[in-house]
Amino acid sequence: MKIDSFYLSCLARDLESSFHGARINAVLSEAYFYQLDTTKGPLLISLLQSSPLIGKTFLPTDKKERKLSQMIGNLSIDAIRNVEGDRIIVFQLSDRLKIINRQLIVELIPNYATLLILENDNIIFSTRLIGAGKRSFVLGKRYLFPPKPEGAKNLYHPLRREIIEKIPEHARHLLEKHLSRRDLPYMVVARELAWPTPSATTTALDLASTEVSRQIESYYENIERKNARKETQWEQRGPVDKQEIEERVGKLKRWGQVLLSLPLDTKGEVLIKDWVTGEETSVNLSQFHTPVEAAKSFFEKAKKTEKQLLNGETKKTRFARKETSAKAQRYPYRRILYDDVPIYIGLSASGNDFVTFSSAPEHWWFHVKEGTGSHVVVRTSFLTDDIAQVAAKLAAFHSSKSAENKVEVVYTQIKNVWRHPKNKKGLVLYKNFQTMVVEPASEKTVLGTT
Repeated sequence: MKIDSFYLSCLARDLESSFHGARINAVLSEAYFYQLDTTKGPLLISLLQSSPLIGKTFLPTDKKERKLSQMIGNLSIDAIRNVEGDRIIVFQLSDRLKIINRQLIVELIPNYATLLILENDNIIFSTRLIGAGKRSFVLGKRYLFPPKPEGAKNLYHPLRREIIEKIPEHARHLLEKHLSRRDLPYMVVARELAWPTPSATTTALDLASTEVSRQIESYYENIERKNARKETQWEQRGPVDKQEIEERVGKLKRWGQVLLSLPLDTKGEVLIKDWVTGEETSVNLSQFHTPVEAAKSFFEKAKKTEKQLLNGETKKTRFARKETSAKAQRYPYRRILYDDVPIYIGLSASGNDFVTFSSAPEHWWFHVKEGTGSHVVVRTSFLTDDIAQVAAKLAAFHSSKSAENKVEVVYTQIKNVWRHPKNKKGLVLYKNFQTMVVEPASEKTVLGTT
């Protein structure tokens, strides 16, 4: 969906109505994404340079951004507004006694997306050093909004302007009058652009939340692809000839020792011999000040060759071990395809939150009954018996009852699931559910694992 300052004005309005008065508990971060964990739910800021945006969805990580959490943790959101005619959203923050007053500035400008914290209009935190309009973000210096372009070029996306300019003049007047209204709560997407309407099914915040969830999924998929390429590269390198490298290292060290035995005033080209193998090599001492320097060069070559042996033997093992441990933290959910229908499995508390609350209201949610386990979400509104059986088996397998032969699983639509009042990650309540009894089964037993 194309984003412009007009759409962001509607988004800021929705953010204000949803998060006004919310207290920020902590800030979580992963790469380009920052999640404000608030008392009214998660608020996720995506600084992905191609299409930065703000939505209401979960970041599947437990990694705290300590610096930001210290700066804006326990502060409440007093107001949210967008800078008219620009792609900037401003959060006004303060503590309970109104002693501390700070601003969270999010510049949603492609290629220059930035998150800043201001106190008394001075910058105390920034994710970038240089912003749009060649502005420098120096800590302690006053923050300046970017210079506005001439005319209304920054008000509408070029596609929106083109649509407006092509319609008849009388209709254009009515459309612009319609666009100036802020009392229309819903949005519809037409020709990749969002337009306000009194009778659509989603708000500007809903559209933004869906887009941000897609960005998060794409980010994790890219990481998986990169790691798969690395593993392939290590496999293609083949085994290391340990004996050959050890012989080479010994030879270099012995040649170095021979050079150390030469008189310091030795010049020109000399022939040195390995007393073990009998192999000879010539060294041009005119390139060095003394034979000692030439010997050092041989010892350094031996050291580098030893590192190659160490890397060849252990780097692949270390890489595999590192990736195995990282995947448990980095990939908090798993996605499989069954009959071309995506099924998401949460693998941690934050992963459960993400797969559940980043899904549409009409999608289907599965969980083991009266036990702990993964949230399994089938992202389709039309649930067949076959797909329901598969999802239930996966929910049973990823649960505390996986060792049992028969497990009871509950399922309902996402619209019937909500967070527990304790606001604890992965903890939910649900209603209007159905149950089925299945035998636990892993992903390997179902088709289309991706």
